[in-house]
Amino acid sequence: MNPHLFNFTLDISKTNIPNTLNNPFRSSIPEIAQLAAKEFQAFIEKESQNWQPELLLKKGKLFGMLVVQKLLKKRSSI
Repeated sequence: MNPHLFNFTLDISKTNIPNTLNNPFRSSIPEIAQLAAKEFQAFIEKESQNWQPELLLKKGKLFGMLVVQKLLKKRSSI
């Protein structure tokens, strides 16, 4: 698996997923983006323990995130 991609640990099956990208300059943040940010913060907190010391000394990290949805493949019936 790609180390730059990960799945939600929370159940997001009932979470509203917008049909379009949100405007990052608006004050409203989609629920799915809020959940993704919280999970990514926890991921960074855990993973940063393995970072090289030089990275930990530098302040002000900026991370980007894109939430995508996998398409489920349909099984063909014979």
